[in-house]
Amino acid sequence: MALGCGLLGLVAIGCGSSDDTIAKADKLCKTSQEKQLKLLDGTSSTSKDPKVMKQYLDSSFTQTKELNDQLRDLAPPTDKEKQWKAWMASLEEQEKAEDQLIETVKPGMTAEENSPYLNALNEAISQQVKRNKLATELGLETCGQNASI
Repeated sequence: MALGCGLLGLVAIGCGSSDDTIAKADKLCKTSQEKQLKLLDGTSSTSKDPKVMKQYLDSSFTQTKELNDQLRDLAPPTDKEKQWKAWMASLEEQEKAEDQLIETVKPGMTAEENSPYLNALNEAISQQVKRNKLATELGLETCGQNASI
């Protein structure tokens, strides 16, 4: 019989208190955003230089994946487990969209000339908006803000 994050399951599966988990997640997001801003200073996903675009995307998405791994290690809040799982799923979808975006960057292309890039960029932004909305609904502040794309 699955107990989930109920009273008896707290020790067994490592569920966390809502306030503790939210605070830890926001702290991780803040640290990640600070790293991204320093790392990506002067670059953009809309740069006309494919090398700059690829560098931006690789750096940004590597940082995002590291953050997501840290967030997955947190125990879900006991009173928001369903919302937490939805947010975790949105992190996976964001990573898929970002991987697709990186694959569309071709030598010699610009964003204006590459409709697959623009389509993938729009999908990545859409996933980011979804992820941010779920984060905000959970009570996260920093995790509901954009630092990339």
